[in-house]
Amino acid sequence: MSDWLFWTVFAGYFVSWVLTFAHFESEKEVYFYLGRRLLTLNLFFHAGLLIALLSRGSGSMALVFEFSVPFIVVLLSFFMEWRYRAKFLILFSLPIVLLMSLLVAGQASHTLERAWDRGAWLWVHFGFILAGLAGFVAAVSSAIMYLWQASQLKSKHPGQNFLKLPSLDTLDKIHFRSLSWGVILFSLGILTGVIWASGLRELGSLFRDPKVILSFVTCFMYWVIVSLRGSSLRRGHKIAAGTLVVFLLVFLTMASSYVAPSVFHRGL
Repeated sequence: MSDWLFWTVFAGYFVSWVLTFAHFESEKEVYFYLGRRLLTLNLFFHAGLLIALLSRGSGSMALVFEFSVPFIVVLLSFFMEWRYRAKFLILFSLPIVLLMSLLVAGQASHTLERAWDRGAWLWVHFGFILAGLAGFVAAVSSAIMYLWQASQLKSKHPGQNFLKLPSLDTLDKIHFRSLSWGVILFSLGILTGVIWASGLRELGSLFRDPKVILSFVTCFMYWVIVSLRGSSLRRGHKIAAGTLVVFLLVFLTMASSYVAPSVFHRGL
């Protein structure tokens, strides 16, 4: 049943993206309204699913975390679009959501369920990591839009897409704030993971895990990017490009958990 529910949610996000893309290309409002209504309905369905899984107790906690990532990302993208009037942020966020969902679909839920007995700090760790990832996705989406818009500005003959996308200033604000919150939450996730491992007296094994090392490197590099942007030493396309490059490490960390699962990052 959980597989059927997951793919129903996945299909809802995919069709919403197709309709949003059709609106972006054709500028026909009917595609916009259909896409937004479907996306809104899918979010409500997704939220109801999460609540139902939570009500079933600790045995369903793994499924809750599996289904939470796309929900948080889409909700955050909705908020960013409303807050900054940044149209089409959803268009660039949903493909990343769908790709992350495919990674999540391969997760072995029973492994995480057994981890429940290993301490509440582990689940706090998972929560912060997933929230941080949501911030990273919003930052990457706005970074892609920024680079595209910047290329339009440099072109002698900018196309119609230039008029459809938000201004560079708006995209820079979305990118910086999303990345800042993402790196803070991701750092808290790493910290709570260390606390959990310390309580189990497994710090030595933790720091020998390649996925843990990748997580530390990713977090450090994002702190460098945030610091450079915050101090005004670097702005514009270099910061946006750096965000995209470092995000590849995030995907590498996630993908490596399926190729070479470990005690600490199995299925993440």
